[in-house]
Amino acid sequence: MESNTQLSVNLEHTTPYTCDKCGCEFFEEVVCIRKISKLLSGSLEDGLIPMKTYRCSDCKHINDDFNIDK
Repeated sequence: MESNTQLSVNLEHTTPYTCDKCGCEFFEEVVCIRKISKLLSGSLEDGLIPMKTYRCSDCKHINDDFNIDK
């Protein structure tokens, strides 16, 4: 059974999330691709793993919260 609950939040009760470098409030979704060895994955060929993250739309900085290398 799938639950489809929506949370209703007034934006006045939130705070903007900004870029740590330039203060911009706008972000864009980007994809980082990692390669995995066939020896680790157990498949016949090396594989690619796409990982979504976000970066600042102005200066392209990736905040630590979005850094996939953490």
